[in-house]
Amino acid sequence: MSRSLFTILVTILLLAGNVAGVSPTESITWIDVVEESWQDSGTLGGISISLSNNTTEESTSLDGVDWPTIIEVYTATWCTNCLQTEAAMENIIDGENILQAHFHRFIAETQDPFGAESTDDYWVGRYAQTSLSAAGGERLAPTNIFDGERFHIGTSPTSDSIENDYSISLNTGSTIDKSGFSGSLSFTSEAGEEIFIWDISVPNMYSDLEIQPMIYFIEDVGYFPEGGNGADFYHHILRDVVKLPVISGQMPVEHIAAFDGDDLSAVLVFNWFSPEVEEDNSFTAALPAPALSLLLPLFGAALLPRRDD
Repeated sequence: MSRSLFTILVTILLLAGNVAGVSPTESITWIDVVEESWQDSGTLGGISISLSNNTTEESTSLDGVDWPTIIEVYTATWCTNCLQTEAAMENIIDGENILQAHFHRFIAETQDPFGAESTDDYWVGRYAQTSLSAAGGERLAPTNIFDGERFHIGTSPTSDSIENDYSISLNTGSTIDKSGFSGSLSFTSEAGEEIFIWDISVPNMYSDLEIQPMIYFIEDVGYFPEGGNGADFYHHILRDVVKLPVISGQMPVEHIAAFDGDDLSAVLVFNWFSPEVEEDNSFTAALPAPALSLLLPLFGAALLPRRDD
């Protein structure tokens, strides 16, 4: 390859990075969540209603701009490192609009009473590929995920501290602009049957997204003094995950109750997936369109024969 052609290729790649909004000096402190289909994906929502105090009817709606950042945590009552990451998380979320869901180990678990088959199955289906690639296991505590997109595992920071790693992820925000979305969740209890009514409104610009809605059933706090890490009180416990068949509808829902107390909430969330694209390993497929528009003229100039004076 001639020196001039090499220089042009390097220039194009740098321009591509700048067009895509990635600074060459920007520090990435997370691992991107990956799908088997290599689609982009994330988790949004956070429309919550309380099921406490013998609630028989409850309803709420929320515009997307008011949705909380969803932080999903994989943990266990014996996990001492989890106390370190939870403390770091608390340090950076004070005053922020946050929804936490703590997945507790269940499969082959004998020391943690909070997990459920539905929550472990969901975690494996959603995050196993990323976790395996990052650390060699499907369900490893502690793991913290922001917006269903940015994956942090363990206690070793990428930057100067775990707090800074988490803070960067929190401030990065969702890939999807939430401002055009809205959602609602309602609940009624009749003759012992719990009926949920939900709606997710998706703006036209995102009409090609695949949407998988769910209800997270989250217990505010559970008491378990036998926990091996000595925390005694465990917060934001995800007791159950129920997938919903459509983005708007109603149906009776059976779910796991709170471990103790009367502090369970139902939370409408959804995973979004970008449209699947045909696999293309060509050089140009990796470039954004503005950079690609520079490609042909520059290559043409490089390939013109030079006149020796």
